[in-house]
Amino acid sequence: GTPILAYDLINLAEIAAASQDSAATRSRTLEALGIVSDLPETLDSAATFRRAPALLLDLGSPADLRRAEASLRRALAIYAGVAPGTAEEVDALGLLGRLERRLGRTASADRSFSQALDALDRSVRRLGGSDLDEARFRAQFALIYQEAIELQVELDRPGEAYRTLERFRARSLLDLLGQRDLAPPAELPAALVENTRRIEAELARLEGEIGALDLRTESTQINELIARRARVFGERESLRAQVRRVSPRYAALAAPVPLDLPGARKTLAPGEVGLAFSVGERRTTLFALLPEGFAGAPALGVVVATLPIGRSALAREVSVFRSLVLAGHGTPDDRAVRAAGGRFYSILLAPVARWLERAERLRISADGPLAGLPFAALGIPAPAGSAGARSSLYLAERWPISTVVSATLAAELGRMRGEKPAAEALVAFGDPLYPGTDGTAENRGPRPSVRFRSGLEPLPASRGEVEKVAGLFHPARSFLGEEATEARFLAEAPKGSIVHFAGHALLDPRFPLDSALALSPPSRPGRPGDDGLLQAWEIFERLRLSADLVTLSACETALGTEAEGEGLLGLTRAFHYAGARTVLSSLWSVSDRSTAELMRRFYTHLEAGEPKDLALAVAQREMIVGSYHHPYHWAAFQLDGDWR
Repeated sequence: GTPILAYDLINLAEIAAASQDSAATRSRTLEALGIVSDLPETLDSAATFRRAPALLLDLGSPADLRRAEASLRRALAIYAGVAPGTAEEVDALGLLGRLERRLGRTASADRSFSQALDALDRSVRRLGGSDLDEARFRAQFALIYQEAIELQVELDRPGEAYRTLERFRARSLLDLLGQRDLAPPAELPAALVENTRRIEAELARLEGEIGALDLRTESTQINELIARRARVFGERESLRAQVRRVSPRYAALAAPVPLDLPGARKTLAPGEVGLAFSVGERRTTLFALLPEGFAGAPALGVVVATLPIGRSALAREVSVFRSLVLAGHGTPDDRAVRAAGGRFYSILLAPVARWLERAERLRISADGPLAGLPFAALGIPAPAGSAGARSSLYLAERWPISTVVSATLAAELGRMRGEKPAAEALVAFGDPLYPGTDGTAENRGPRPSVRFRSGLEPLPASRGEVEKVAGLFHPARSFLGEEATEARFLAEAPKGSIVHFAGHALLDPRFPLDSALALSPPSRPGRPGDDGLLQAWEIFERLRLSADLVTLSACETALGTEAEGEGLLGLTRAFHYAGARTVLSSLWSVSDRSTAELMRRFYTHLEAGEPKDLALAVAQREMIVGSYHHPYHWAAFQLDGDWR
């Protein structure tokens, strides 16, 4: 036998698995392991040692699983010697944990998962590349986090399970926030700053050299470089420890550390309950975090519920529910939405209902398919003896709701509060002029989210929306029609404590950093790329805000590409990086007229001094009792970030 034959057999086994032919999957996998077991331990054989066990996880007998475990341990020995800190090593450690869990060795599985996540953190730090690259790399290993969380819950270690969840959430965005315009403080010695920069550059150079080598033929050189990288990596960690000792605050800002359970609880306001979901393949874990001093809270301040629904089933349920809500554009009848919303509440929130009864507001950290769910439109039973004929209420009628990817991110956004006072109370942009339109056509339908700029229709209600919102604040500046250009947005938005945009947004689900706000094209471009499309990547690179709130009153601005653990990559994430503590954005193609009405009500309550989440909830409640009562008109918009 040869490594190539074994590799081909694994390929055939994977094809059989895709065809749900379990017998062929098992026999070909075991045959491959029989061939490769007699071969030298090389990276080629390590690939088979690593891939085969995944195929046996749900098919093999205990004897098969033990054989698969031995195979994985051989792969790990090879990676430790030749390619430590690689994605392959992380994958193998995660598979080992899953195998040990299937064999009932929970303590060993817990250790393997922990080693896998530590190896992943090291691998990500060496990765380089963009925010999107890092998010997608970490998302490949979501299953390791999910199984580790499930196992820690089974072992009755909710604090560790929650800390594992925080390790997974929004890590690349947190790193970016730490690096954003952050100058070393005066108390850091210049030599320490210079040495840190030198070591970072040396580590990046070594990573480049290792990546350029042929791992099969230059093992001596590889081993030398790997040993040198290990030494340099150790030096970097030592320097970082010195930075933490000299300036703990700078170290926390430059490299935010995921919060543990006590730290996460401190980010909650009195009466605020945090709901954090981890969606696995077969089940979902819900953490209900209770703030300090919450009446009747358990000792650790967290309630954990295991929900018997996994990713695929949740995705179907969310899709059906969204379809019912979106049908509201053509009908005012909301009975179907109420019934479906009540079922969703039973699935997701009923297990922690006794704690929600005493909550004053909710902060939701969604996961996977739940990122597209309008929680505000879920239904709950009306309190006994409540006024009115309805037997159920929408969540928005009961609690103010905000969302945030993680408690650690909530803490970082909270630190930005009042960082740099803005010159204007509000800066607003609306009713942009679009190519191919005369700016006078009336559009009473939805604000369509389109992929390409051509054919964008004017949004006449957006002009009145901006004028009414701007009239509530002083000082305020608004830019309408031909003045609402990309260049003007980049120049003026940094001056606003509130930045409001009303117009079209273009969602690109395949390339989320190409998603854009559609502004008026300039009569004469002032710089390359000044085309009236403010894309997410341009917001990352060119925009710095001191905004308490950015409102994206346009279609699907809360959506993007899902990267597990990071949330949705798109415009909302870009504005957080640019400096927005809170982003108000939409989950679907919204109505021009009803959106203008919702915004008028929201800003009226905000200007009157209500917190952002309560201002939105009250505006939604007023819509519910008015002519725009269907959730299609008011449930699309959600607050992401710091509601205070």
